[in-house]
Amino acid sequence: MTDAAPFEPAEGEVTALARGLAVLRFVATSQASLNLKEISEGTAIPKPTALRLIGTLVTAGLLKRIDGSERYNLGPGVMALSHSYLSQLDIRAQARKHMSAFAEDSGISVHLGTRDRLEMVLLETVRPVSAALVMRIGVGDRLSLAASASGRAYLAALTDEEREPLMQMLRIQQAQQWPSLAKRIKDALAEYKEVGYVSSLGEWHADVNAIAAPMIMPGGDVYTVNCGGPAFKLGPAVLAREVAPAFLRCINAIMESTGATRSGH
Repeated sequence: MTDAAPFEPAEGEVTALARGLAVLRFVATSQASLNLKEISEGTAIPKPTALRLIGTLVTAGLLKRIDGSERYNLGPGVMALSHSYLSQLDIRAQARKHMSAFAEDSGISVHLGTRDRLEMVLLETVRPVSAALVMRIGVGDRLSLAASASGRAYLAALTDEEREPLMQMLRIQQAQQWPSLAKRIKDALAEYKEVGYVSSLGEWHADVNAIAAPMIMPGGDVYTVNCGGPAFKLGPAVLAREVAPAFLRCINAIMESTGATRSGH
């Protein structure tokens, strides 16, 4: 594990709270439980401070210590917060029936998501009952903002002024890959203006092709809907000719139900 950059809270943040959230997010993104040393190094928070933060998060039920060890993972309190958040999202219920109809008709999984920092997080997933081969991603999973169709659709919904700060952060985060990623994002923005959706062909995952489109809710929140699957089954021509027309009808039906609009197209 490489050392993280020194922790620097953003202007206006409460330092202790920001550090606690940094610990929580770091544990959440780990594929395995973590010990104090790993958490301290991964967040660039000194060990004594990290230990106090972990203790507070354990007391709150947001982290839990694994019995018989000094390792930690997420606690049940995170699920309670997640459930409360998801239960208040009316768009999930309004979108689900249209997503289900599309999934069954097309035999393709479809997902609803929104942005969390420099990733897209999935809020709803509908898989076709009849399909033998589907993508095994679901609610809570995260996709790249720069490389996934969902992330590029989100960027396409923004104004130039809204998009630029995210592009600058992505440039720093994806320094080595940025020249090629920046070009693909630029191409995706043009693609959205031309056809009403964006694509990611083997970029988020080498064996997966996907398309996505954004929706802007009346309150200004941006959500995306994406669908995709194995590249050998969903080649570019199949996506454009057979999948996209039905997918866009699904998007239009969701927008009609929710009052959402589309920007940039």
